[in-house]
This record gives sequence, C-alpha cells and structure tokens, in this order.
Amino acid sequence: MSEKRWTFYDPRSGSNTIGIYHGAESGHVVVYHNFKVVIVDFLIHTTKTYTLLVNDLMLKITVATSSSESGFAYHLDISDTQRDQVTSWTGWFSKIKAAFA
Repeated sequence: MSEKRWTFYDPRSGSNTIGIYHGAESGHVVVYHNFKVVIVDFLIHTTKTYTLLVNDLMLKITVATSSSESGFAYHLDISDTQRDQVTSWTGWFSKIKAAFA
C-alpha cells in the first residue's frame, strides 16, 4: 500500500492536510482531508484524477502510473477558484450600471 500526504496553509482555515492511501494490488483508493475520509474509490489501476474543494481552493489529486517501485506516482495541484474574480466582476458591472442610470 502506498500513502502520500501534503500539508498546506490556507489563511482562511489554517493548516490543512490532504492525504491518499492507494493499495497497489487491490487498486482501492482513500482520499482524506484533515484525517476525515472524503473520497473512496475501488479498482484504480490506471491514471485517475480526483477533485475536491477546500474553502476557495480547488485541489486535484492525481494517481498516475509510473516506473517507480510502487508503480504509481501521486501529485497534488492547488488552484484558487473563481469566486473572488466573479465578485470583482459583479462589483464592476454594478458601477457601470450606476454610472449610466
């Protein structure tokens, strides 16, 4: 069984831990956030990506086949969601509307 864990800091929620357990033989996957299970998947023997939201952050966890000893590599990509950008566009349209009213 392979395990990978990442810890990152989010100003809104503090320290966060994301982890994945993957049984190389069984292919069963468990993804957890702050040690609470959020995703369970079975028979994963090929590359697959899982997506979850933590506050305003989108996390993409990829289980990828590789030539490593376990046969798999694990990657975490973190990106900010568009919520802040949508809010700024809404404010911008409100100012334009007020200017032409």
